[in-house]
Amino acid sequence: MKAPEIRVVEMIRKFRDRHARRLAGRPPEDVIAFYRAAGQAAVEDARQRAKPRRRRARDHLNKT
Repeated sequence: MKAPEIRVVEMIRKFRDRHARRLAGRPPEDVIAFYRAAGQAAVEDARQRAKPRRRRARDHLNKT
């Protein structure tokens, strides 16, 4: 089975262009706030996705 081709450069350009349109004419403070909020949301999403996989080694050992 052949893996699908991912066009990363095109995808990133679309994100960049979308953000540029959304933030056009905004003061620098708004741009900074936008990217900070996006970063915090990404970190929280990563934490939520990682939680089910995290286990303490001793808890795993005690189950046997």
